[in-house]
Amino acid sequence: MTTIERMKQLRKQGHRFSPWLRKCAETTNHWEQLEYLDLVRLDWQPDYGLSYEDLAGDCFDESNYDSVPGGERTVKAQEKAFRESIEQDGVWGLVGQYRLTPDSDWIDGDSVWGFVGTDDTGYETDIMAETINQLKEALRDRPRIVITAGK
Repeated sequence: MTTIERMKQLRKQGHRFSPWLRKCAETTNHWEQLEYLDLVRLDWQPDYGLSYEDLAGDCFDESNYDSVPGGERTVKAQEKAFRESIEQDGVWGLVGQYRLTPDSDWIDGDSVWGFVGTDDTGYETDIMAETINQLKEALRDRPRIVITAGK
């Protein structure tokens, strides 16, 4: 898919035309080429490192009751729904991984953690871009084998 075709696809999904849209299209196209070569992947991994307090922050704090339509009852209902989502969907991290050859081990390039469920995070393109950069660096920095002719 060309960058223009990808941009049109993203526009149909509701994204506004912007420099970000072009960058997103280019990154996604590049990612798909590398993915086809089995050199990159996005991997959802369980996030065991966050407590409920880390996830909720002060969202359901009593100090918010007055600023939310419906007050305490609404906040408590939202908190209950949030706890149920955590129980049902789990907490996840999205990890961009790369490898130098299709036979080598996966290396973590970039990641973002603390998502309830594995729906679209809005960070996929950023993870892809940074993972591609990490792959480029790794390829640039790998040892070179120099073969010289014998005497």
